[in-house]
Amino acid sequence: MAEAAAAPAAAAVGGAGAPSSATRSRDGSAVSADLTLFSTRHCTRAFDATKPVPRSLIVECLTAAAAGAPSSQNSQPWRVAVCQGASCAALSVALCEAHDADVVGAPDYVNRPAPADIEAVMAHCIAEYGTSFFALQHLARDDVVGRKAARRRNFEFFGATTELVLYAPSPTVGGMLVDVGAFLQSLLLICHAVGLGACPQYSVASYAPVVKRVLRLEPAGRFTVICGIAIGYPLPDAPINTYTALRVPLADFARFLEDEDTPTTADVEASAGGIPAVTGAGAGGGAGTTAGATAGATAGAVAWLGGEAGEAAAGGGTTVTTKAATAITTASRDLASTLQ
Repeated sequence: MAEAAAAPAAAAVGGAGAPSSATRSRDGSAVSADLTLFSTRHCTRAFDATKPVPRSLIVECLTAAAAGAPSSQNSQPWRVAVCQGASCAALSVALCEAHDADVVGAPDYVNRPAPADIEAVMAHCIAEYGTSFFALQHLARDDVVGRKAARRRNFEFFGATTELVLYAPSPTVGGMLVDVGAFLQSLLLICHAVGLGACPQYSVASYAPVVKRVLRLEPAGRFTVICGIAIGYPLPDAPINTYTALRVPLADFARFLEDEDTPTTADVEASAGGIPAVTGAGAGGGAGTTAGATAGATAGAVAWLGGEAGEAAAGGGTTVTTKAATAITTASRDLASTLQ
Protein backbone atom coordinates (compact mmCIF):
# COMPACT_ATOMS: atom_id res chain seq x y z
CA MET A 1 0.00 0.00 0.00
CA ALA A 2 2.91 2.34 0.73
CA GLU A 3 4.30 1.74 -2.77
CA ALA A 4 0.93 2.44 -4.33
CA ALA A 5 0.67 5.73 -2.44
CA ALA A 6 4.17 6.75 -3.53
CA ALA A 7 3.20 6.97 -7.20
CA PRO A 8 0.85 9.96 -6.92
CA ALA A 9 3.30 11.58 -4.54
CA ALA A 10 6.04 11.39 -7.14
CA ALA A 11 3.70 12.78 -9.76
CA ALA A 12 2.73 15.70 -7.54
CA VAL A 13 6.26 16.56 -6.54
CA GLY A 14 7.55 16.21 -10.09
CA GLY A 15 4.99 18.58 -11.56
CA ALA A 16 5.25 22.22 -12.53
CA GLY A 17 7.75 24.15 -10.48
CA ALA A 18 9.63 21.06 -9.36
CA PRO A 19 13.44 21.12 -9.71
CA SER A 20 14.97 19.54 -12.78
CA SER A 21 17.19 16.51 -12.37
CA ALA A 22 20.84 17.22 -11.72
CA THR A 23 23.24 16.41 -14.55
CA ARG A 24 26.89 15.64 -14.05
CA SER A 25 29.77 15.36 -16.50
CA ARG A 26 31.68 12.10 -16.75
CA ASP A 27 34.49 13.47 -14.56
CA GLY A 28 32.02 14.95 -12.11
CA SER A 29 33.24 18.53 -12.61
CA ALA A 30 30.16 20.12 -14.15
CA VAL A 31 26.83 20.03 -12.39
CA SER A 32 23.63 21.63 -13.57
CA ALA A 33 20.57 21.66 -11.38
CA ASP A 34 17.69 23.90 -10.40
CA LEU A 35 18.16 24.41 -6.67
CA THR A 36 15.47 27.06 -6.24
CA LEU A 37 13.26 24.61 -4.40
CA PHE A 38 15.82 24.67 -1.58
CA SER A 39 16.74 28.36 -1.72
CA THR A 40 13.15 29.64 -1.79
CA ARG A 41 11.65 27.56 1.00
CA HIS A 42 10.87 29.54 4.13
CA CYS A 43 8.53 29.34 7.07
CA THR A 44 4.95 30.40 6.42
CA ARG A 45 3.24 32.19 9.28
CA ALA A 46 -0.03 33.26 7.69
CA PHE A 47 -2.31 30.73 6.03
CA ASP A 48 -5.60 30.92 4.17
CA ALA A 49 -8.04 29.55 6.73
CA THR A 50 -10.76 29.27 4.09
CA LYS A 51 -8.78 26.80 1.98
CA PRO A 52 -8.22 23.49 3.75
CA VAL A 53 -5.60 21.04 2.49
CA PRO A 54 -7.09 17.82 1.13
CA ARG A 55 -6.21 14.74 3.10
CA SER A 56 -5.07 13.06 -0.13
CA LEU A 57 -2.37 15.71 -0.62
CA ILE A 58 -1.13 15.26 2.95
CA VAL A 59 -0.97 11.52 2.28
CA GLU A 60 1.20 12.11 -0.81
CA CYS A 61 3.53 14.53 1.01
CA LEU A 62 4.02 12.23 4.00
CA THR A 63 4.57 9.18 1.83
CA ALA A 64 7.17 10.91 -0.34
CA ALA A 65 8.97 12.41 2.67
CA ALA A 66 9.25 9.07 4.42
CA ALA A 67 10.39 7.31 1.24
CA GLY A 68 13.34 9.68 0.80
CA ALA A 69 14.39 10.34 4.38
CA PRO A 70 17.47 8.46 5.65
CA SER A 71 17.67 6.93 9.09
CA SER A 72 20.27 4.94 10.98
CA GLN A 73 19.88 1.21 10.31
CA ASN A 74 16.61 2.07 8.55
CA SER A 75 15.02 2.58 11.97
CA GLN A 76 12.57 5.29 10.76
CA PRO A 77 11.75 6.72 14.21
CA TRP A 78 9.40 9.45 13.04
CA ARG A 79 5.74 9.33 13.98
CA VAL A 80 3.09 11.81 12.85
CA ALA A 81 -0.32 12.77 14.18
CA VAL A 82 -2.33 14.57 11.51
CA CYS A 83 -4.85 16.98 12.96
CA GLN A 84 -7.61 18.30 10.72
CA GLY A 85 -11.14 19.43 11.36
CA ALA A 86 -12.37 19.04 14.92
CA SER A 87 -9.10 17.59 16.23
CA CYS A 88 -7.12 20.56 14.89
CA ALA A 89 -9.54 22.96 16.55
CA ALA A 90 -9.46 21.03 19.84
CA LEU A 91 -5.64 21.04 19.95
CA SER A 92 -5.55 24.78 19.20
CA VAL A 93 -8.05 25.57 21.94
CA ALA A 94 -6.14 23.54 24.53
CA LEU A 95 -2.80 25.13 23.61
CA CYS A 96 -4.27 28.65 23.62
CA GLU A 97 -5.78 28.04 27.04
CA ALA A 98 -2.39 26.96 28.43
CA HIS A 99 -0.72 29.99 26.83
CA ASP A 100 -3.34 32.45 28.07
CA ALA A 101 -3.08 31.06 31.59
CA ASP A 102 0.73 31.44 31.52
CA VAL A 103 1.21 27.75 32.10
CA VAL A 104 4.92 27.00 32.33
CA GLY A 105 6.03 24.94 29.36
CA ALA A 106 7.18 21.37 29.91
CA PRO A 107 8.88 20.20 26.69
CA ASP A 108 10.23 16.68 26.37
CA TYR A 109 13.67 17.93 25.24
CA VAL A 110 15.77 21.11 25.32
CA ASN A 111 15.61 23.15 22.12
CA ARG A 112 18.79 25.23 22.66
CA PRO A 113 21.49 25.62 25.31
CA ALA A 114 21.14 28.25 27.99
CA PRO A 115 21.80 31.72 26.48
CA ALA A 116 25.18 32.06 28.21
CA ASP A 117 26.31 28.75 26.70
CA ILE A 118 25.32 29.36 23.08
CA GLU A 119 28.17 29.35 20.54
CA ALA A 120 28.99 32.77 19.06
CA VAL A 121 27.69 32.25 15.52
CA MET A 122 24.44 30.82 16.82
CA ALA A 123 24.08 33.68 19.30
CA HIS A 124 24.56 36.22 16.53
CA CYS A 125 21.87 34.59 14.39
CA ILE A 126 19.42 34.30 17.27
CA ALA A 127 19.89 37.94 18.31
CA GLU A 128 19.45 39.14 14.71
CA TYR A 129 16.31 37.07 14.39
CA GLY A 130 14.90 38.49 17.60
CA THR A 131 15.45 42.01 16.29
CA SER A 132 14.33 41.67 12.68
CA PHE A 133 11.41 39.30 13.15
CA PHE A 134 9.67 41.43 15.74
CA ALA A 135 10.57 44.67 13.93
CA LEU A 136 8.61 43.38 10.94
CA GLN A 137 5.61 43.05 13.24
CA HIS A 138 6.25 46.51 14.76
CA LEU A 139 6.70 44.99 18.20
CA ALA A 140 9.06 46.76 20.59
CA ARG A 141 11.20 44.76 22.97
CA ASP A 142 9.23 46.02 25.96
CA ASP A 143 5.84 45.36 24.38
CA VAL A 144 4.95 42.43 26.60
CA VAL A 145 1.29 42.34 25.61
CA GLY A 146 1.99 42.58 21.88
CA ARG A 147 4.63 39.87 22.01
CA LYS A 148 2.39 37.55 23.93
CA ALA A 149 -0.34 38.05 21.33
CA ALA A 150 2.20 37.29 18.60
CA ARG A 151 3.23 34.12 20.38
CA ARG A 152 -0.40 33.09 20.70
CA ARG A 153 -0.64 32.90 16.91
CA ASN A 154 1.65 29.87 17.13
CA PHE A 155 -1.09 28.04 18.95
CA GLU A 156 -3.69 29.20 16.45
CA PHE A 157 -1.41 27.53 13.88
CA PHE A 158 -1.24 30.85 12.00
CA GLY A 159 -4.63 30.11 10.48
CA ALA A 160 -3.68 26.70 9.09
CA THR A 161 -6.41 24.10 9.12
CA THR A 162 -3.90 21.22 9.22
CA GLU A 163 -1.51 20.77 12.12
CA LEU A 164 0.91 17.88 12.18
CA VAL A 165 2.52 16.78 15.44
CA LEU A 166 5.87 15.09 14.91
CA TYR A 167 6.90 12.75 17.69
CA ALA A 168 9.17 9.76 18.32
CA PRO A 169 9.23 6.69 20.56
CA SER A 170 10.98 6.99 23.91
CA PRO A 171 13.69 6.77 24.97
CA THR A 172 14.54 9.30 22.28
CA VAL A 173 18.32 9.61 21.94
CA GLY A 174 20.30 12.15 19.91
CA GLY A 175 20.68 9.97 16.84
CA MET A 176 16.94 9.57 16.59
CA LEU A 177 16.53 13.36 16.54
CA VAL A 178 18.93 13.47 13.57
CA ASP A 179 16.79 10.93 11.75
CA VAL A 180 13.55 12.75 12.55
CA GLY A 181 15.17 16.00 11.39
CA ALA A 182 15.94 14.43 8.03
CA PHE A 183 12.29 13.42 7.67
CA LEU A 184 11.16 16.91 8.74
CA GLN A 185 13.32 18.68 6.13
CA SER A 186 12.14 16.28 3.43
CA LEU A 187 8.54 17.00 4.34
CA LEU A 188 9.04 20.79 4.37
CA LEU A 189 10.64 20.71 0.91
CA ILE A 190 7.93 18.48 -0.51
CA CYS A 191 5.22 20.78 0.83
CA HIS A 192 6.97 23.72 -0.84
CA ALA A 193 7.24 21.78 -4.12
CA VAL A 194 3.48 21.20 -4.27
CA GLY A 195 2.53 24.77 -3.35
CA LEU A 196 1.92 24.36 0.37
CA GLY A 197 3.40 26.53 3.07
CA ALA A 198 4.67 25.00 6.31
CA CYS A 199 6.15 26.08 9.62
CA PRO A 200 7.79 23.76 12.17
CA GLN A 201 6.86 24.83 15.70
CA TYR A 202 8.86 24.08 18.83
CA SER A 203 6.30 26.26 20.59
CA VAL A 204 3.79 23.43 20.26
CA ALA A 205 6.29 20.94 21.70
CA SER A 206 6.83 23.26 24.67
CA TYR A 207 3.40 22.15 25.88
CA ALA A 208 4.09 18.44 25.43
CA PRO A 209 1.73 17.32 28.24
CA VAL A 210 -1.15 19.22 26.64
CA VAL A 211 -0.39 17.73 23.23
CA LYS A 212 -0.23 14.19 24.63
CA ARG A 213 -3.50 14.61 26.49
CA VAL A 214 -5.46 15.99 23.55
CA LEU A 215 -4.03 13.53 21.03
CA ARG A 216 -4.26 10.67 23.49
CA LEU A 217 -0.60 9.71 23.16
CA GLU A 218 -0.70 7.27 26.02
CA PRO A 219 1.12 6.32 28.06
CA ALA A 220 2.71 9.78 27.86
CA GLY A 221 6.17 8.55 28.81
CA ARG A 222 6.43 6.39 25.71
CA PHE A 223 6.68 9.29 23.28
CA THR A 224 8.75 12.46 22.78
CA VAL A 225 6.93 15.36 21.14
CA ILE A 226 9.40 16.87 18.65
CA CYS A 227 7.43 19.75 17.11
CA GLY A 228 4.22 20.86 15.53
CA ILE A 229 4.07 21.63 11.79
CA ALA A 230 1.43 24.06 10.55
CA ILE A 231 0.59 23.28 6.92
CA GLY A 232 -1.67 25.10 4.49
CA TYR A 233 -1.93 27.48 1.57
CA PRO A 234 0.02 30.71 2.23
CA LEU A 235 -1.65 34.11 2.24
CA PRO A 236 0.40 35.78 -0.52
CA ASP A 237 -0.08 39.36 0.68
CA ALA A 238 0.63 38.78 4.38
CA PRO A 239 3.69 40.87 5.40
CA ILE A 240 4.86 38.18 7.83
CA ASN A 241 5.28 35.80 4.92
CA THR A 242 7.89 38.13 3.40
CA TYR A 243 10.25 37.59 6.32
CA THR A 244 13.57 36.02 5.32
CA ALA A 245 15.93 34.95 8.05
CA LEU A 246 19.64 35.82 7.98
CA ARG A 247 21.71 33.01 6.45
CA VAL A 248 25.39 32.86 7.27
CA PRO A 249 27.72 32.51 4.27
CA LEU A 250 29.39 29.28 3.31
CA ALA A 251 32.67 30.29 4.93
CA ASP A 252 30.89 30.46 8.28
CA PHE A 253 29.91 26.83 8.40
CA ALA A 254 32.03 24.84 5.93
CA ARG A 255 35.75 24.09 5.70
CA PHE A 256 37.33 22.44 2.67
CA LEU A 257 40.34 20.45 3.83
CA GLU A 258 42.71 19.51 1.05
CA ASP A 259 45.75 17.37 1.75
CA GLU A 260 48.13 20.31 2.24
CA ASP A 261 45.66 21.97 4.60
CA THR A 262 45.11 19.02 6.88
CA PRO A 263 45.97 20.17 10.42
CA THR A 264 48.57 18.29 12.39
CA THR A 265 47.97 17.06 15.91
CA ALA A 266 50.06 19.98 17.17
CA ASP A 267 47.85 22.43 15.28
CA VAL A 268 44.74 20.95 16.83
CA GLU A 269 46.16 20.99 20.34
CA ALA A 270 47.35 24.58 19.92
CA SER A 271 43.89 25.74 18.89
CA ALA A 272 41.93 23.76 21.45
CA GLY A 273 39.59 25.93 23.46
CA GLY A 274 39.94 28.96 21.21
CA ILE A 275 36.89 30.91 20.08
CA PRO A 276 37.22 32.19 16.50
CA ALA A 277 36.34 35.74 15.58
CA VAL A 278 32.96 35.99 13.91
CA THR A 279 31.60 38.52 11.50
CA GLY A 280 28.07 38.56 10.25
CA ALA A 281 25.74 40.82 8.37
CA GLY A 282 22.78 42.57 9.90
CA ALA A 283 19.44 42.59 8.21
CA GLY A 284 20.47 45.36 5.86
CA GLY A 285 24.16 44.59 5.56
CA GLY A 286 26.39 42.45 3.43
CA ALA A 287 27.67 38.99 4.06
CA GLY A 288 30.39 38.42 6.62
CA THR A 289 32.69 35.55 7.40
CA THR A 290 33.52 33.46 10.41
CA ALA A 291 36.12 30.84 11.07
CA GLY A 292 35.11 27.38 12.09
CA ALA A 293 32.45 24.91 11.11
CA THR A 294 29.13 23.59 12.29
CA ALA A 295 28.40 20.04 12.40
CA GLY A 296 22.04 17.87 10.77
CA ALA A 297 9.16 3.68 2.98
CA THR A 298 6.62 5.37 5.24
CA ALA A 299 7.07 4.69 8.95
CA GLY A 300 4.36 2.82 10.72
CA ALA A 301 2.42 5.26 12.85
CA VAL A 302 0.62 8.15 11.20
CA ALA A 303 -2.39 8.99 13.33
CA TRP A 304 -5.28 10.53 11.41
CA LEU A 305 -7.29 12.84 13.60
CA GLY A 306 -9.74 14.33 11.16
CA GLY A 307 -13.15 14.39 12.83
CA GLU A 308 -12.48 12.99 16.27
CA ALA A 309 -12.52 15.15 19.32
CA GLY A 310 -10.10 15.18 20.64
CA GLU A 311 11.79 34.55 12.32
CA ALA A 312 16.77 43.89 11.98
CA ALA A 313 20.01 44.45 12.88
CA ALA A 314 20.47 47.91 11.33
CA GLY A 315 24.03 47.93 10.07
CA GLY A 316 26.53 45.98 8.05
CA GLY A 317 29.13 43.49 9.27
CA THR A 318 29.48 43.14 13.03
CA THR A 319 32.57 41.57 14.56
CA VAL A 320 31.66 39.23 17.35
CA THR A 321 34.45 38.72 19.84
CA THR A 322 34.08 36.81 23.05
CA LYS A 323 32.84 39.92 24.87
CA ALA A 324 30.44 40.78 22.07
CA ALA A 325 29.15 37.23 22.01
CA THR A 326 28.46 37.52 25.74
CA ALA A 327 26.62 40.78 25.15
CA ILE A 328 24.52 39.19 22.45
CA THR A 329 23.54 36.26 24.58
CA THR A 330 22.63 38.61 27.42
CA ALA A 331 20.50 40.76 25.11
CA SER A 332 18.80 37.72 23.66
CA ARG A 333 17.90 36.22 27.02
CA ASP A 334 14.70 38.22 27.23
CA LEU A 335 13.77 37.04 23.74
CA ALA A 336 14.11 33.37 24.52
CA SER A 337 10.53 32.91 25.64
CA THR A 338 9.11 34.36 22.45
CA LEU A 339 11.34 32.63 19.93
CA GLN A 340 10.09 29.47 18.39
